[in-house]
Amino acid sequence: MKLSIFIFLCFSILSSAIYFGGGSQNRYPSESHDGYDDYYAPQRPPSYDNYGPPHRPPHRPPPRPYPPPRPHPPPTARPPPCPKGWYWTQREYGGWCMKVKKLCRAKGAVLSGFRTRTEINFVIGDGMSVILPQPSGGVWVGVKRVPRCIGQHLTPACNKTHSFYWTDGSANGYEAMKFQPNEPDNNGGNENCALLMISYGPKVPAEHPLNIGQMIDVPCSQNANSYWPPGSKPRQNRAYVCGRRTPGYG
Repeated sequence: MKLSIFIFLCFSILSSAIYFGGGSQNRYPSESHDGYDDYYAPQRPPSYDNYGPPHRPPHRPPPRPYPPPRPHPPPTARPPPCPKGWYWTQREYGGWCMKVKKLCRAKGAVLSGFRTRTEINFVIGDGMSVILPQPSGGVWVGVKRVPRCIGQHLTPACNKTHSFYWTDGSANGYEAMKFQPNEPDNNGGNENCALLMISYGPKVPAEHPLNIGQMIDVPCSQNANSYWPPGSKPRQNRAYVCGRRTPGYG
């Protein structure tokens, strides 16, 4: 009888231990998980606070195809800056064409001044081809006596470089304002224009030899031939230095 009671008590204790403490596999959910155990708890999305989202290359549309190049018209030939046989030179306000002629206005030109010694040298060579067969002569230049020096001889104010001014509206400066020694003397008080001396040799064989490439002052007479007394024919005016602008050329 005692043995039976002991066996019964051992079996009861073992059953209670299995029922209350046996494995977590058969546990019921507790109230602290609101009906869910840890296995079914919702997962928190990953945080990118420290590293940022994963890098994805930006989506770019494919490049547009370039249109075919447009055909360019053939370049037009640029007209020459000066008529054939004229000398082109650069002036401060644009290009300038020069030529020694018998008349300037008929060519749409005016009397030209000088700006450089190179221009003077051109006129010497071109002028000799115009005045042939004469061995020397004078070429009318685009200069006039300044108003304050009219009637004046050489003075400190009306000197070799400041007694005259260029009339063509293009030449400026005094680099090429070259007069003979003791000129412009304004002999007679009315020599308000000027001639450039040209010759095959270095001198014009007048009664007083004159240097080529330098000027003398003379009266501004339309009939200049009447001015030249006997013995002065070697320096007589025989042509004109003509000039005109070259539109579109700087």
